[in-house]
Amino acid sequence: MDDHLFGNRTIVRMPHQGAGSGDGAWHARAEEIGLQAEPENDLVLRTLVPGDRTGGTLSATWVRLEGQHRRLRNVRTHRTYYVVTGSFVFAVGDAPPVRIPAGDALVLPPGVVYDLRGRGTYLVLNSPGFRPGDDEYVDGPPAQRT
Repeated sequence: MDDHLFGNRTIVRMPHQGAGSGDGAWHARAEEIGLQAEPENDLVLRTLVPGDRTGGTLSATWVRLEGQHRRLRNVRTHRTYYVVTGSFVFAVGDAPPVRIPAGDALVLPPGVVYDLRGRGTYLVLNSPGFRPGDDEYVDGPPAQRT
């Protein structure tokens, strides 16, 4: 396997399995990707698959949330939250809040306003891949919870 430095992380190229197979495959080692803190959102994150690594088609981020994430809208991408541990309450648009437990996913189209709270970990997938400026934070308190 060839290791290549990508930004501040090592990308491991997967071994070839045969003629042409495995080309372009890579492994992002989580333990080599630093955590980024966002105290204003009560979370830490680790960007596992940066959008520019996939030609802009997809990004994937591991997140640990311990509280309340600010209200926001993603202006450009479809966003999928897959809950790994714990559970989260999402308030999406004008709909009643919904609890998403471990093992479930929530898909949000571009432009919808939402917030979330809870304790646990989730993967967030963006398609196309996340770019700085995609998230717009919305003024006001979090949505009412039941």
